[in-house]
Formats: sequence, C-alpha cells, structure tokens
Amino acid sequence: MTSTPEREGAAGEKARGYPLTATAGRDYWRASGLDRELRAVSARISGYRGRRRVDPVRLRAELNRTLFQLEDTERQLRACLRVLEVRADRAAETGRAALRRLDTVCRITALLVDERQGGEAALLDGAVRLLAEEFGARVSAFLADGTVDGAAGEEAPHEVATAGREGGLRQVLTAAASAADRVHRTGRPLLRPGAVLGVPLCAGGRTIGSLIMLRSDDFVIQELGLVQELGRQLALALWSERRRRQQADAAQLLQSSLLPAALPSVPGVQVAAGYLPPRGGAAVGGDFYDVFPVRDGWGLLLGDICGKGEEAAAVTAVVRHGTRALSVWEPCPERVLEQVGQVMALQNTTDRFATAVFARLRFEPTCGPGAVRLGVASAGHLPAAVVRADGEVSFLKGGGCPIGIAGLSEVAVEETVLQAGDALLLYSDGATEARDREGRFFDERGLAAVLAETAGMSAEALVRAVEQRVLDFAGGAPQDDMALLAVRVDPDPADPQPADPKPLDPG
Repeated sequence: MTSTPEREGAAGEKARGYPLTATAGRDYWRASGLDRELRAVSARISGYRGRRRVDPVRLRAELNRTLFQLEDTERQLRACLRVLEVRADRAAETGRAALRRLDTVCRITALLVDERQGGEAALLDGAVRLLAEEFGARVSAFLADGTVDGAAGEEAPHEVATAGREGGLRQVLTAAASAADRVHRTGRPLLRPGAVLGVPLCAGGRTIGSLIMLRSDDFVIQELGLVQELGRQLALALWSERRRRQQADAAQLLQSSLLPAALPSVPGVQVAAGYLPPRGGAAVGGDFYDVFPVRDGWGLLLGDICGKGEEAAAVTAVVRHGTRALSVWEPCPERVLEQVGQVMALQNTTDRFATAVFARLRFEPTCGPGAVRLGVASAGHLPAAVVRADGEVSFLKGGGCPIGIAGLSEVAVEETVLQAGDALLLYSDGATEARDREGRFFDERGLAAVLAETAGMSAEALVRAVEQRVLDFAGGAPQDDMALLAVRVDPDPADPQPADPKPLDPG
C-alpha cells in the first residue's frame, strides 16, 4: 500500500516526539496559497459533475496538476519538519548543557559556602577538581603572595592546586604558567587559539590569582562567561577565607594576651586551667582566669564579661589587672571585687558588665597537714564546686551582683577548707550552659557527675576531664567560650606547712 503524507506524518511525529500541530499545518497551507488552488480544483470538478459530458483529457490534466502541487507541498512540509527537528535537537542539547552548567555552579557554590572545608588549600583543590570534571580540561589555580589588605608580591603567581589530564607535560606546565602570568598582570580574561582559557580571581579591588584551563579542543565564548562567573565566586570565597583566618589569628592573639601565659607554681597545691573558644572561634571571648600572689597567700580569679569582641577584651583587662592591683592592699576578697566594680562603673565607657569569682588561698596548718583555707567572693557568678578526696561533690552558695553596674555593689563571700586530696573548681557558664542536639543543658548535675569521677586525679586531669565531657555533650564545640580553673591540695604533702609566698610590699 502506498503511504500517504498523513500516514507518514503521523508515524514521523510518533517517532520523533515533535508533533506538527494542526494549527501550524493550516497556517502553512493558507500562506502557500494551496488552499485556494484546491478549492478551485474542487469547484471545477463539481462543475464537471454538473455537466452531461466530461472531457477526460482535461480532467486528467487537472488531476495531474493537483497531484504535482500536493507532492510539492509534501516536500516542503518534510523540509520544514527536518528544520524543526534540527532546531529541537539543538534546543535539547542546549538545555542539557545548561543543566550541566547549572549543576556545576550549584556544586561550586555548595563547596564555597561549606564551613567544614579545611581552609584555602582545600577550597581551591575542590574547585579545580569540579571544573576539570565539567570541562574535561586540565585546570590550575594560581595565587600571588600578599595579605588581604596589602598589595600582592612582585613575584609571579605560583600554582597552588591542579586537576585534570596532561598534568605532567612540561609544555603544558609552561603554557599554564605563561597564561597565569599574563592574566595576573592584565587582570583580564584570556581566550586564545590553542585551547587555553584563563580568568582572573579578583577581590578587594585587586587580582589575587587566576584560573587557567587547558584541553585538546578549543573553548567557546559561552564557556568563558561561565568560568568568569565561577572565578568571581571563588575569588570572593578566598577573600572571605583569608579575612576569616586573619580575624581568627587576631582574636587568638588578643585572647592569649588576656590570659596568663603560664600559671605560677604554688607550693603544696596543684593549679591547672583551661580555656575553650566559642563555636567558630573568630571572636574574642569574654571568659578569663588568673592566678597570682597576694598578701599572705594566693589569689584565684575567674570571670565572664558580658559580650565578646574588642570591648569585652578591654573590660577583661580592667577586671583582671584591677583585681591584681587592689589585692595588694586589700586583704578581703569581697572588698577587692567591690572596688573593681566601682572603677568599672566610673570609667567604663561601654555598657559591659562582668561576673567574677575571686578566691583568696591561705595555708592553715591548724586544720590539718597541708590544709588550705579559701575565702571565696562571688559577684553574680556561678558557685564554685568542691571535690572531696572521697569523691563527694558540693557547691558553694555563689550569688552576689555583677560588677560594673552603677548602684550595685553586692558581693557574696563564704569560706571553705580544703584538706589533702580535696579540689576546688571555678568555671564559667560555658560549661553548665553547653547544649546537646536536643537543646538540653549540661548544667550543674552534669558537672557534678564528671567531677565525682575525678576523685584522686591531679588538677590538670580534672580540668581535661571536664573539658572533654563538655565537648562530647555539645557535639565537639561549646556554644559559648568556657574557662576552668582548678586547685587541688597535694594528697601527701612533703612539707606539712608549705611556705607562703613572700609578702608583697605595698610601698
């Protein structure tokens, strides 16, 4: 059976998946004028039917001319379908390429915003691997020396990450280095014959590096635009990472200046301390501790400043060094904190306040071999924890009002005696207010539980045990910074009456 255009058209539409709609066919039919021809032929045939005698030769000619026109129309329709198929294939390929590019952009973006990535090197390595996989090319990342705020070094940029094929060929390495040097000097993208593509990594008003791509076939202008956009995102991520690292280094340096570099050796007792920065670690925390000699004994200080950052650091310095200075003349720990609070209220230009606990340690031979008496003053701070040698854990009363608030100067004070093997722990709220995944607090019960397990341990082991238990509870990092300061009386003191530090001369 001879196939008709209608049957072929239907079969073709089903095979190709691109149907030619009835509206499109009708529009083409009218535009070509064939509809008028067919109506004319139909009228003539109808006229022939109305006559008694029909000229067969003339009728055959009319039919042949009509069939020829129909065949020509079929050829034109088939040509149109072929054009539509080509265009549809191109559109589909363009769509697939766009989806691949979009997927690449999403993967690069996810990599750049991932806080778990391990710094600049890991960021660049992951980026070049994704680009090499997407473009089938050798991708190299070059960076110039220099700081975030300073100008780049005069030396040529050096390769810091690479991925893809042909990575070991000398000519390839030379071509990549040459392209990187040109892109870095001009600050402009590079697309030249020989399948070389390069884009600058610009951030902060200067060029910090470049991305260079090499492959066997040429790059196209659309690929250059995509790589430029990815290069801008990568440059911003590198810039942010460098700033974050600088801020973290500055915060660490400032934080270390607020804490003693090393604790002094106190005869007859063990002293240990620990500090954990808050999650993220980029801001200066407000927790601090200190151990220093005072008149007829030793001073143990731990505090927590409201807030973080440079202002909190300034208040920390006032509280820490003010306590050190005033304790030379003032023997009562509560009076020392009250006077520090008055200084803060008068001279503090911010709204920062502080909670603090200040313990004055004195040796008391009359209470037992190696025993020490502690006068503990609390200014709105958490109660100190006492760990007896047999594992019994208790908490002092704590209380009082924070210092640095005008009109408030209430400081609570109490005394306790530590026998041989007993320990005292001062801590900040970063320990008790650490939260787990369900939002539950570690609180004093969790602290008491871990302290009960530290009976017989050294002061250093006690501090590390508390730190580890809090880290495990909080999933690796506390939400707030945490300071710990522990003192433990030697269980077997060699000298039943340890010598006090040399009395300080206030004059």
